[in-house]
Amino acid sequence: MKTTKWNIYDHLKTEEEIDGFIEASIEEAKDDTDPKYLIQVLETAARARLSALIRVNPRSQFNPSP
Repeated sequence: MKTTKWNIYDHLKTEEEIDGFIEASIEEAKDDTDPKYLIQVLETAARARLSALIRVNPRSQFNPSP
């Protein structure tokens, strides 16, 4: 079976989707006292926002390959 790399941040395209992802993740982790999960969630949200910025403005200073 062939697999491909899948990243959630490639599928979070709007602020509403990103906010929903964060809210759902916080709800999922409400009983978890380990902060690593929420740190990963915030990193993912930041990557999604950066990807969205590059999609909107491909000549952005944040684009690694303009």
